[in-house]
Amino acid sequence: MTYVRIYSGSINAGDTVYNPGKMTTEKMARILKMHSNKRERINKASAGDIIAVMGLKFATTGDTLCVETNPILLEPMTFTEPVISIAVEPKKVQDQEKLMDSLNKLSEEDPTLTVHRDADTNETVISGLGETHLDVTAEKMLAELKKKS
Repeated sequence: MTYVRIYSGSINAGDTVYNPGKMTTEKMARILKMHSNKRERINKASAGDIIAVMGLKFATTGDTLCVETNPILLEPMTFTEPVISIAVEPKKVQDQEKLMDSLNKLSEEDPTLTVHRDADTNETVISGLGETHLDVTAEKMLAELKKKS
C-alpha cells in the first residue's frame, strides 16, 4: 500500500501512471480512501485528495507519478538528518542476512532512516529522528523477521 497526494487532475482505479524519475510505468490496481483503521474502495480520486493505492511496485517516497503523455518531475523532497543512532544485532549469527534485508527494505521505505556498518566496531547501526522513530523501526523489523521465519 502506497499513500499518494494528487496535485492536479484525477486518477481512476486501473489507470497506468508514469514515474519520470525512474522512467517506469505502473498500474494503480485499487484506490482506497482511508478512514482511521478502515479502508473504503473508490473508483476515482481528484486533485487535493490523499489516497492509498495498491499495486505500485517501483514507486518510493518522493517519486512523482503522472501521465506519460505529459511528464512532469517535481523537485525532490529534502529530509532531516538523523539525530540518534543505535547498534542492532540478531539473536542468532545466522540471522544476520535476514536482519540486513529487513533493514534495507525499511530504509528504502523511510528516507529518514539510515543503516550502516561501523568499521571500527563491526556493528550494524541504524539512525533516525528520535527514540520513538527507532522504537517503531525495531518493531517493524521484528515483525518482518517473524514473517521470514
